[in-house]
Amino acid sequence: MARSGVQVFGIKEDLKTLNKLAPDLRRQITKDYRALMQPTISDARNNLPAGIGQTQMRGFGRKWKLILPWDKAVGNRATRGITVKIDTRKARKKNLDKGIQYETVGAFVIQQKSPASIVFDIAGRGGRSTSSQTRNGFKYDWNNTLIENLAKTFPTNPSRTMYPATEKNKDNIEAAIKNITEQVERQLSVALSRSNL
Repeated sequence: MARSGVQVFGIKEDLKTLNKLAPDLRRQITKDYRALMQPTISDARNNLPAGIGQTQMRGFGRKWKLILPWDKAVGNRATRGITVKIDTRKARKKNLDKGIQYETVGAFVIQQKSPASIVFDIAGRGGRSTSSQTRNGFKYDWNNTLIENLAKTFPTNPSRTMYPATEKNKDNIEAAIKNITEQVERQLSVALSRSNL
């Protein structure tokens, strides 16, 4: 397995092999990765607001009303939604047909799974929208209203939670990936010796 900085080649194949030979060692790799990434997870969670009022969220269309307003329950889901994982899934058929072997490019993933928090994190990243709705004779630029209201209360540019946390912990993340990569190599050697291959 060749390494250059945090570009790791062959890690997905090694993880899949390790899982076949010694699932217990493979599970330990994931546990260790989660532990190493705790500072990043904590910082991302600390970047989440305690609450977002109706005024800031004005501009959301009807399809979003199930995930907002941002109340305590939504805030709790947002906090729990920040997770890390090691992804070695094979690509879906439509991607396999294009010659892609795995579903994701990166093996080491930090993600936000809460829909409300994803919207809070990246709303406005693509710039102003030209979409609008007309209600009762008034034209509303719904997406822009949301972006502008968020910008007034939370002036940080998108991403508001995840990117700042990963940037702050960049050195820690690189060290974690290096640590895990070396651990995979060691554990794979142990697994191979166990199976006499």
